[in-house]
Amino acid sequence: MKPAQTGVSVVLLGNFKVSDFELDQIRSVKALSENDLDQAHYDGLLREQLVSVTFPWGKMQVFTDRLSVEVGNAPFVRGPDLLLKMLRDASPASTVTKFGINLTSHYRYDSIEARDAFAVRLAPPAAWGWFGDEVAKSFKERDDRHGGLMRITMRQAAPSDRPKGWIDVTVEPSGLFGNQGVAITVNDHYEVSLEEAESLRSQRAISEVLLAMVEGGFDNSVERSFRICDAVAGGV
Repeated sequence: MKPAQTGVSVVLLGNFKVSDFELDQIRSVKALSENDLDQAHYDGLLREQLVSVTFPWGKMQVFTDRLSVEVGNAPFVRGPDLLLKMLRDASPASTVTKFGINLTSHYRYDSIEARDAFAVRLAPPAAWGWFGDEVAKSFKERDDRHGGLMRITMRQAAPSDRPKGWIDVTVEPSGLFGNQGVAITVNDHYEVSLEEAESLRSQRAISEVLLAMVEGGFDNSVERSFRICDAVAGGV
């Protein structure tokens, strides 16, 4: 089953100099094309507290402790390219302590019955005793009395391709397609280990290691996340 819509975000946690990410700085380091910059606008701007910028293919938000970019359509690599350019050229004093690469795919089923069958495969009402029996009875309803699975998360702890982190996969209703939609989100989280942090000694050095992980691992992360979503949605 193929997703109807997919978006990707990269979220960095750390310490960021917010003013370094304003539109003038984006333009000065050529982190976006002139066409994108001509169409860019602020959604929010609070000096040294918040920068929120929307451009044709996505959105960037910066707080003192959080930097993120959302990309609504392929090529998704535009997101990390923007962040890496800004951090290396516009704000070298900002540092990163951990990051996540997140992919959300929305699926539209042909009917509410097909959506329920998918949900029952992941979380059988029979496993919930008499309460599950009551939930199953509600499947015949078509209004707000229709119950069922709301959210479920599965975690792969300590993946082998990073010193520390996890992969969380969350399934929940999609806000795009009502009772016939499902959203599957993969949160691919990366950190350095305590031992590596101690050996690197400085936050600047830790940040450079993490940025190298973003640069070198983004494509593999997105490709793996697509495969995970396909496996969950298709049951293979």
